Amino acid sequence: MDFAKKQVGKLLQQVKLAMLSHTPIIYIPTPNIEVIKELLYSPECTNAIIPRTRERNGRTEILESGQFFEKKKDKDNNEVEESIIDNYKSNIPKRFFARPTLACIYCNKIAEKTSELCSFVRLYLDIKSNSNSENYNRPEDVRFARQSVCLVVTPSLQEVPEQLRPYVRIVTVEPLEDEEIEEIIYSQLLEHQIGLDVFREKMDLLKEMKESFRGLSSLRIKNIMSQIILSQSIDFDGIVERDVLETIHSAKKELLAGQLGLKWETISDDEVAGLDNVTEWLDKHAPLFKPDSEQAKRNQLDIPSGILMVGIPGSGKSLMAHVTARTLKMPLISLNMGMLRGGIVGESEHNMKEALRIAENMAPCVLWIDEIEKAMSGSNSDGGDSGVGQRMFGTFLTWMQEKSSACFVFATSNDISQLPPELFRSGRFDKKYFTFMPRLEECAAIFSGKIRKQNEKYEEYLDGLEKKVRRTMPQKLFEDKIAEPKFWWDVLNKTCYQTKDADNKDKDYHRPTNKLLSGADIASIVKEAKFEAYQQLTSIEKKSESCEAQPMDCVYEEESFKAVVEKVIINSKPYGETNLKDLAKSFHLLYQNQFTPASKNPFLDFSKYNDDKLNYAEQKCDALEKYDKTLYDSIVGAINYYLPKIYGEARQ
Repeated sequence: MDFAKKQVGKLLQQVKLAMLSHTPIIYIPTPNIEVIKELLYSPECTNAIIPRTRERNGRTEILESGQFFEKKKDKDNNEVEESIIDNYKSNIPKRFFARPTLACIYCNKIAEKTSELCSFVRLYLDIKSNSNSENYNRPEDVRFARQSVCLVVTPSLQEVPEQLRPYVRIVTVEPLEDEEIEEIIYSQLLEHQIGLDVFREKMDLLKEMKESFRGLSSLRIKNIMSQIILSQSIDFDGIVERDVLETIHSAKKELLAGQLGLKWETISDDEVAGLDNVTEWLDKHAPLFKPDSEQAKRNQLDIPSGILMVGIPGSGKSLMAHVTARTLKMPLISLNMGMLRGGIVGESEHNMKEALRIAENMAPCVLWIDEIEKAMSGSNSDGGDSGVGQRMFGTFLTWMQEKSSACFVFATSNDISQLPPELFRSGRFDKKYFTFMPRLEECAAIFSGKIRKQNEKYEEYLDGLEKKVRRTMPQKLFEDKIAEPKFWWDVLNKTCYQTKDADNKDKDYHRPTNKLLSGADIASIVKEAKFEAYQQLTSIEKKSESCEAQPMDCVYEEESFKAVVEKVIINSKPYGETNLKDLAKSFHLLYQNQFTPASKNPFLDFSKYNDDKLNYAEQKCDALEKYDKTLYDSIVGAINYYLPKIYGEARQ
């Protein structure tokens, strides 16, 4: 691989350009000390920035690569190696420059070195400290200072002190290219005397390894490869693919654990119901994320930027992030923007930039930002947080527009009213979806999916038991019929419509206390119903202790569980009962910002809504199932009652 295309080669080029622009301080924020070591000591870089010299016998001697140590005799006449004292320093000379110097300073925060950096800048610019003769700049000091450069290295990007900003050039270390990662993989195999033909029939795995190693330093890749080889996941006899990828992913998970706000997520295998428009769009665009996609290359197609999904709490948005990662076959990384806020001026914005840089270096990946409205709080305010939220929001939007990597953003929000309007403009997200109250069919699918999942977990539990113990246990957790959608159709149609709410504060609108469920309500109901059913079973077992117990086919039987779950639903206070006003406001804002329904079969149609009159045209719904009719009547009733009260007076 051409040196100029390597990570250190590109870094060297940036440093040389900064020096040509007469910038005295070059700031390199990176935790990868090994790339800085290469920049200073590798044969390709030696003397490329500033000639490395030392004074010897009154003469200036240029050092070549490898001449950084010399052998000397200690007091006991033993031969030892000592570092040559040259013009590459770990600090800035206090006063006099004997020759052009490269000072490389490592520190946690650049602000810690403000005083000595300012002193260097004053000398570089030939600015006298004061009128005292002892502080007068000698001509040779100024001349050598102007031929010198100071490299400042910190583990992460820091705010540059204001007085230094005009004299500092920030140089970023670009991530390793796939070709260089492949070289490192092969070099480690050869180091352990494993032939390169081990990948002859595993080129897809090699490609996946290169993708998985993205965002890691060369040293970390070498360490991981050594771990893989020593654990015999790769050896002379072949490759254990699953172990290789798990080792890499575990290392990336550990790396992100130390990064502010970022987390490597374990992808759930749970399915979602009622979000078919989203899954269809993902299936259609998934080929564009393949690095060798001929379709994308031939037609110069751009990689999608991301999806914004807004909706009520507990409607499957977070689960959809996992489905997105599975569909696109990419790792899932979550970003908690609230953790990026700092107490020092400018710290929050720099934390945001650093987190986004790391995430982009991890590409291809799905970057999941949950409840983005909380992170953006203050972005559409009058500066109640001193403008921190607004600046963080601006940093995020700029990154969204400029990023070119396959870092796909999946952002979710529970409250559209808290999102700044700039987020909805074209070019920010490829699609804007909304989730709403699920219909009967979707509710039944969610219930069924949860029951099936629990049955699967119970089977795994039984598999871990001894056979003689297993024979005495029920062979299923739930009876098969409970996992069928029809069971839940019957339950929901029976329990959905309840009595009028006599205590409702809005006397002109008698809101029914209907049991209209969100996905979160469904999860809670299954949990509560299972516990109540267990309590009943325990009670029955105590009464029949004197009788010989007969093994049951299942723990929870159809009829008894149906009675329990109906009681639990009737006694619950689901989202669709208590938040009708919020649902009406949400519908209005979704209409104004032209969001697309996540469901292929939404029960509300934007074309039926008249925004001028704040009215939804009601339709006859006699053909609908009882649950869907109750859902429709409740939501439309809330829209037509609340919206004129909320927005009507303001428009007059």
